Amino acid sequence: MPGYGTFPAPFVSRLGYVQAARSVQQYIEQALALGYRHIDTAFAYRNQDLVGAAIGAQHIPRQEVFVTSKLHPNNNTYNDALSKIREAIGLIWGSQHGGAHYYLDAFLLHYPGLRKPIAAWKGLLKARAEGLVKHVGVSNFEIWHLEKLRETSGEYPELNQIEFHPLIYREQKDLLEFCRTKGIAAEAYSPLAEGEVLRDPDVGLLAEAHKTSPARVALKWCMQHGLRPIVGTRHPDHIRNNAQAYTFALSGDEMLRLDSISSRRMTRVSLKWHWNPKTAPLGNSNWYASVRNFLRRFAPGLRRG
Repeated sequence: MPGYGTFPAPFVSRLGYVQAARSVQQYIEQALALGYRHIDTAFAYRNQDLVGAAIGAQHIPRQEVFVTSKLHPNNNTYNDALSKIREAIGLIWGSQHGGAHYYLDAFLLHYPGLRKPIAAWKGLLKARAEGLVKHVGVSNFEIWHLEKLRETSGEYPELNQIEFHPLIYREQKDLLEFCRTKGIAAEAYSPLAEGEVLRDPDVGLLAEAHKTSPARVALKWCMQHGLRPIVGTRHPDHIRNNAQAYTFALSGDEMLRLDSISSRRMTRVSLKWHWNPKTAPLGNSNWYASVRNFLRRFAPGLRRG
């Protein structure tokens, strides 16, 4: 079953981003009522408290839900990582749970290209050792980023959340295979490429053949590649349809057909937000920091950092 993502969409401005972030609780509650048990949030999404409120409103026992949050890239330091994990626990769970229930299921570094992600990674390992988080991982990390973490800390992340959908398969297949061989679980964000996947004719034809929706075909494709897709739709019918049992299976030929879409048509959603994991450094360089500061100040399309 897919996880439910809480990234604030759709929005068209900074104010709209906040409004979208603060209107998500009703959709999380619907997802939980339909059986979703993995909820994905982040400091950048500005809605961790609403995740906890939705779980409380649906009276879901703590041990039955898996909550993932992520460190804001601006907080990629050792001390910030430790303090933000504690802050996230407080935001999500408040005083509802204590003792053995007061933890995060997973906490990730959101992006490698700012501050000191290697130090922040060591902070995550410390938090796991203290029982504050059960599983630690990363998001948007490429192979060389992962290798550097292993070199400096002695272990790979348990999880890497990456952009993954049929329109980017060719770009991501080596990274996926690396994660598989190193025992790193992979999750797929933007598994529908913000709707672009649904408009592909091959996806539509396979949906007709299996008497299902194009979205479910794309999500099943992710699952058969070994990734859990994280879906963030705000449409009630889509939340329901995406949660229904996936009783169909894509054949080997059908999987190859979807794999090949990226050979004729490639889309990377992350570029829309002016970040590209493929070219991100591991931490700041003076040049990289100055470029990002310039973009933040003068580029009107820069909505997320």
